Amino acid sequence: VHPAEAGGVSVYFRDVTSEREAETQLRLLEQAVSHLNDIVLITEARSIDEQSGGPRVVYVNDAFVRVTGYEKAEILGRTPRMLQGVETSQAEVDRIRDALTRGESVRAELINYTRLGKPFWVEMDIVPIALDGEAHTHFVSVQRNITEQRSAQEEMRLGEERFQLMAKATNDVVWDWDISRDTLWWNSNLQALFGYAPTDSQTSLDFWLRHVHSDDRERVRAGFSAALEGGDSIWRAEYRFEKADGRYAAVADRGFIIRDFEGRPTRAVGSMLDVTERRELEDSVRQSQKLEAVGQLTGGIAHDFNNLLTVILNNAEGLEEALAAQPALRDLASMTIQAAERGAELTSRLLAVARRQALTPTVIDLGAGTGKFTTYLL
Repeated sequence: VHPAEAGGVSVYFRDVTSEREAETQLRLLEQAVSHLNDIVLITEARSIDEQSGGPRVVYVNDAFVRVTGYEKAEILGRTPRMLQGVETSQAEVDRIRDALTRGESVRAELINYTRLGKPFWVEMDIVPIALDGEAHTHFVSVQRNITEQRSAQEEMRLGEERFQLMAKATNDVVWDWDISRDTLWWNSNLQALFGYAPTDSQTSLDFWLRHVHSDDRERVRAGFSAALEGGDSIWRAEYRFEKADGRYAAVADRGFIIRDFEGRPTRAVGSMLDVTERRELEDSVRQSQKLEAVGQLTGGIAHDFNNLLTVILNNAEGLEEALAAQPALRDLASMTIQAAERGAELTSRLLAVARRQALTPTVIDLGAGTGKFTTYLL
């Protein structure tokens, strides 16, 4: 509005609708970028070398402050390299520099450091942009904090590494069943103990079930299915497993069932232990215990029988002497002595079995000096 020379005023109008819309969009963009969880960092596309120290930062959003602990004023006008430290990969930095020097977009993962010196991982996408038609006036970098993801990946890697080392160190056959893909992994002991090479032909659960003894197969399958469907975390079974040479081994199998947050089984990891020798040893021990029990019983019977024979033999010998004048009765007494002596031999053999050692009968004259009684003691 301007005063006119002839009096009055002159009014000029200019349509600024598009400018206001552009300003509104710019404010919306600034608000949106400032509230992002990802860091947005814009630098000048200046020379990237050791002398210049890298491109100058001209803009950062609020996420930069939240993640790094630096204020905006501390980074503006400086290079993003101030965030790098001892664990930052120089090879990755060089790769980023080479791509930006060629004016190319680049994606990278890098370790940066907060103001307090704490390292954190970022996944960054850097894109060159141009203003007013010029070539590569700025670089826009969007950086996502992936520290938790990298920590989880590292824990998973270490866990897998420990699992592989354990699988190599143990004498058991270790197996790992991915339920969703129905793939079954075995360690090398599958060949060492059972003769099967752990190749692709042995990667399904059907391979395992086919080699379970036919008399055990349904019991084992039903037990495993019940554990999977019933919410159990541990499954155990003992069964016979066919070796490559056709023989069967007694195995003790134990598996741990891993489930998702809804309780559905996703993976099962376990080990098979060949207990054939242990079972044979246990059977041998049980047999020995039975024989020992029989031996103890036999020994007790033999001793009791021997005591009875002692009385019979002594009396028969006395009768034999007393019936010297009666040949018919004397013969009966002699037959009784012979039968008792044969019984004594039998008890001797029974005691030998009971004690598992040979016994030597010793003749003792109980009537030494009297000439009356002679007997055999075992």
